[in-house]
Parts: sequence; C-alpha cells; structure tokens
Amino acid sequence: MHQFVSSAMHERSAFSQGDQAFKQAIGEGRFSIIGATTLAEFHHHIEPDGAIVRRFGLMRIDPPTPRETLSILRGRRTQFEEHYRPLSVPDEVLRQCVERSEEYLLGRHQPDKALDVLDEACAEAQSAGDATVTERHVLLAIQDEVGRSTTAEILSVDSVATRLAERIVGQDAVVREVSGRFVTGLSDPWLERRGPRGCWMFVGQTGTGKTELALALAGLLGGGRDAVIRIDCNTLGSGNDPGPALSRLLGASRGYVGYARGEGGLLSRIRHTPEALVLFDEIEKTSPKVGDTLLQLMDEGQISDADNNVLDFRRAFVIFTTNAGADDTRPSIGFVDHGVPPHRNAAEPARRQLSAAGFSSAFLARIEAWLAFQPLTREAGELLVRRRLAEVERAASQRGYVVRWDESVVGCVLDEWAPRAGARLAFDILQQRVTQQLLLAERNGDLAGVATIELRAEPGPGHDLGNVTSEVIKDTLVVTLG
Repeated sequence: MHQFVSSAMHERSAFSQGDQAFKQAIGEGRFSIIGATTLAEFHHHIEPDGAIVRRFGLMRIDPPTPRETLSILRGRRTQFEEHYRPLSVPDEVLRQCVERSEEYLLGRHQPDKALDVLDEACAEAQSAGDATVTERHVLLAIQDEVGRSTTAEILSVDSVATRLAERIVGQDAVVREVSGRFVTGLSDPWLERRGPRGCWMFVGQTGTGKTELALALAGLLGGGRDAVIRIDCNTLGSGNDPGPALSRLLGASRGYVGYARGEGGLLSRIRHTPEALVLFDEIEKTSPKVGDTLLQLMDEGQISDADNNVLDFRRAFVIFTTNAGADDTRPSIGFVDHGVPPHRNAAEPARRQLSAAGFSSAFLARIEAWLAFQPLTREAGELLVRRRLAEVERAASQRGYVVRWDESVVGCVLDEWAPRAGARLAFDILQQRVTQQLLLAERNGDLAGVATIELRAEPGPGHDLGNVTSEVIKDTLVVTLG
C-alpha cells in the first residue's frame, strides 16, 4: 500500500495524474480497497497525505499470542510435511518452535519467526537424513539465527574463569567475578529481568586487559562467531552537542545528512546478532548526553533507532570501559566498606571522575558492577612475554621452522618494558625486535636452508634492544637481542 501511495509524490508518475480521481472514487464508495503496510511505512508515506488517510479506516493488527501462533503452525504443518516429504513434524516440535523463538528472537514478531524456525528445523532434519523433526533440529535452527551454541553444555563459573585466564593475566579477582556474573546472566533468572543480561564498567589503566576481557567474553557468547558490537567512543565525538554521537549509534534522522532508510546506526547490528556483547570502549571520551540516551537500554533492554524500529538488547551484555580515575590514588570519601573486594573499592575514583565530567548519577547508578583492573606486575609481564613467544613458535612452525629461545630473551624484553605502559608495550617490543626481524630475514632470503631459529639475548644489564643482530650458523638462524 505504501508503495502505491508514495508514487503520487512524484509529479510525473502515472498515479499522480489520477490521484484526485482515485481519492474521489474512494470517497464516493465506487469500489472497495484493502491496503496493508507496516506502522513505520504508514507514518513515512501515507500519514502525510491527510486526504488519503481520511478515506481509509485504520486497523492495527497486533502479532498473535504464543497460543495463537501454535494454532497457526498446526494449520501449516501439512504444508511443511508435504514440502519436506517424508518428514514428520510432531506437535511437540511445533511447541518448541514457538517457545524457542519467543525466548531467543526477541526483535521479531510472531508468527513469522516461529515459521522461520520450523522451516529451518525441517531443513536441518532433511539434511541429516532423519525421518522426524526433533528438538535438536529446532535448537540447531535457533543457533543459526543467534550465533551462540544453544546445544552446548551449560557453562560453569570455573570453566569460564579457566578459559578467560588463558587470555587475561594479572586480573584474577576481576576474572573470577566476571565469570560468575556472566554465567548468571546466561541462566534463566528467578525473578523477571527487564534490562540486558549484564551492565558493567571496566576501570583501569590502558593495557591492563579491559578490552581483551570483553572480547574474550564475546568469544564465549558467540559460539565461534563474531558476537561483539564494538563502539569506539573516541569516534563518536564529544562536547555539549550529542547529535553526531546519537546519529552514529541510532542512525541519522530523516532529512539530515547521512540518513539512509533501513540502515540504522552502530547499535542496529543487534537485529542480526541478538546474542551479543555490546562494548562501549573508553566511554569518557564521548558526550555525557550519550549516557542519558542509553538509560532506556539499560533499564528496559530496548531502544528505538532513527526509523523508530525497536532494538532489543535483553539477550545482550553491555560493557563500558574507561581509563578515568586510573591515576587517582586518593582515598574514597566517607567510609570504605572493608567487606567489599579491593577491585571494587578501587573503581571509586573512576566514578568520581565520570561524575565530574558530566555523566549523570542516573546513568552511573544503572551500572551493576564497577570492576577495577590492577596495574600489571613484572610477573604478569613475564607471563605475557612467554605467551607471545609461544605464539611466535606456532607461527614459525606453520612456515616449517623450529623456534628456540631461552630465559635471557624474556628478561631482556622485561628490562625494556614499563609495567605502567601495559601489555601493549610488551607486545610492541616483541613485534619490533623479534617478529619484524624474522619477517625481514624471510623477505631477504636469509631463511633459505634454515630449519631452526634461535633467539638469544646478550648477558648483563643495560640491554639495548635497538641493537638486534642475526647470523646463520649451518642450518640455524641466530637472532641476538643487544
């Protein structure tokens, strides 16, 4: 219907020439017409033409209830069984399609989403050569939609903590608490949950693992797929005018530069990845008004984009990171709760700085957990260097080389590394002094006939990592850090 009416907006269209005659014919009752359109299309194309609106009686059709949807599926069962002959579709599978689509596909309406799940489940069963559609096929169909492995075993706090610790070092307390909150968020709540599955603030110096921990959680959530919606707040813009930032998040409004119908903004990705981790990186670098805009998302788990489409975040985790307060060592004002873990009390300076920067108390109060990442120690840096050297070994092995290194290499890198610079500096040192040298040697043909790469460091204090030498001894390339 909206396509029919919108063509009248163009002066040279065939419909525009008969526009008045069409309206007159409807008004005089010379023929009947039933039109169908979406609410958004009605507001955009039809409602501006008051003459057309007056000649139609408006009827809003709400989505069917789960019980009504089940009746619709029962009526369509024969059609699916005929199409996927000789498959059998039990009544229990129809119920599962309705229940699972209600649970996982929050941003879509019935009966469309239940019918899609049933169609996909039938396709899964047929591909597997099964004669009957089962709940397993329904779960596989849901998994294709949302990304997370719905058929996988239930994650425990210990298993999540172990997998996170493989990527995060020096933050044992934070990893343990995040693991508990993550598992709790994935579980069915005892009480009704209205907002996202979790809303947390990661606080700490740069390079301590805040973003890496968020990405590691997204890897668990995605079941091997990209389940992170990452928003670099540094690119949103700051200042008193939140308009540019909101346009980036929710899409530009009609009539403004950058508007593209149906595209939305960065947050619109939730429609395609409902099981997601939404990461607002360095939230302090954007306008505090953005925080106020996100209140509805944090409260209800829903927010509307520029086209008035509802974006549903009730199956998502929302994480903010900030460097604010990382260098503030002042004690908290008032009484310190000694029953609270240190990594929570240490986040108080960040709360103070964000409040001073203009972020409202309403926004700050809706963050469920403030988790402070501690500065990395030399022991944590040593573990990081060892892990990165192990990655160099694996990469070299894929090229047909064996890499050997001794403890002097680790100590040499740590002597150059400053703990306050975080993990990035340690990685940069290895990149510049080791992997870059190996790549250049390979490009220059120095690795021809080489089977082994040996990494060494000159003994004694005062290493000069800028002095890197290499030589080939028989079938071994020896790289020495000065």
